[in-house]
Amino acid sequence: SGERQEIPANIGIGVTHNPLHTHDASGVIHLEFQGAVRRDDVKFSKFFEVWGKDFMDFGSSVRMMVNGKENVELQNYVMGDGDKIELHYNK
Repeated sequence: SGERQEIPANIGIGVTHNPLHTHDASGVIHLEFQGAVRRDDVKFSKFFEVWGKDFMDFGSSVRMMVNGKENVELQNYVMGDGDKIELHYNK
């Protein structure tokens, strides 16, 4: 079993708020857009961009679960309201 990595608080929060952000370390990613939203705006990879991380920063092999089911879209996954996303990396 691996080591749990929490998503930190205040990602995307600063002088300007990014529409993709966190408020606390609960693991909840907020999607707060004004106006039209494109699919590319809510891809999981966009959150990693805001965080300043590469999707593969945590390990070379990744398995992703979305709402309890394996998902192979990985960073291309389009996030939806209430999704529970888990990433399992192997170093």
